[in-house]
Amino acid sequence: MLFINVLGKVGQNLDLKFKKWEVVTVNEEKPCPRMDHSFNIINKRGIAVLAGGVDQYGERLTDIWILDLMRLNWSRVSTQPKIEESIGPMACHSACAVGSIVYFYNGNAERKREKAFWAL
Repeated sequence: MLFINVLGKVGQNLDLKFKKWEVVTVNEEKPCPRMDHSFNIINKRGIAVLAGGVDQYGERLTDIWILDLMRLNWSRVSTQPKIEESIGPMACHSACAVGSIVYFYNGNAERKREKAFWAL
């Protein structure tokens, strides 16, 4: 089980078999601190998907990040069309990973396209 502190470069990994914590480091590029986001693990691909949320200043976010669970590297996802142009900021939304696809239901958008349903 992995716990990442996005405020810094250090996280903790809990080995459930041996009930032992270990310190791990993540790369420099990473998402900003947030709340009201979604975070889905896709075991088949060994990644986690972080989407949207609200930043420390109360702004709704449009970004999507991938965390490589083996290398502990974050990378920002580029989408076409751009999320901010098509769906708008996401916060308090729902997301569910099915196989290698993450489905999003954006029920709390600031734009006209409230209740948008899409997949990544």
